[in-house]
Amino acid sequence: MSAPAPGPTAVGPGRPEETTVQITDSYTYPASLERIGQMFADPQYTRSRLDVPGVIDPQVDVVEEQGTLTLRVKASVDTSLLPSAAQRFVRSGLSLTITETWAPAQGNTRRGTTEVQVHGAPVSLRAVSVLTGSTESTTRAVNADLSVSIPLVGRRVEQQAAGKVRSLFARELEAARSWLEAHPAQ
Repeated sequence: MSAPAPGPTAVGPGRPEETTVQITDSYTYPASLERIGQMFADPQYTRSRLDVPGVIDPQVDVVEEQGTLTLRVKASVDTSLLPSAAQRFVRSGLSLTITETWAPAQGNTRRGTTEVQVHGAPVSLRAVSVLTGSTESTTRAVNADLSVSIPLVGRRVEQQAAGKVRSLFARELEAARSWLEAHPAQ
């Protein structure tokens, strides 16, 4: 896991400071690319990925058309778990929408995008992932841009949010191991 690299700051008349941090990471699932595709297609797996404090009642929709897999998640967020610097910028409850799209596999590789919109807070995330599989394992390389538009404290909130994103990556591996154990290859 590499440290976040500061990104560009966009400032303009009447526009709050927007900061972007880049998060680059990779991790390995203990299963083939085909098995990981089956796992991603299971709504229960996606729910288990989001079984973390602060995410409330995730609703998962999975659609597979012509080899492209699209996952859409809507959930509420417990605002009491936000960094204190961010709480004062939240006027009402928060919700989030996650859209993850995986293109059909090309040989031993599959590419995907993830977009996270936090409704009620000036935070968003866009990530590009590449899965590279073998018969025994699949590695996911992730390049993400996390953007925060909060005047004066955006950078601090961004760094705290980047830590949360990294903890979600670790949670995803735990959820994957549990799913794979509960759904042995046939």
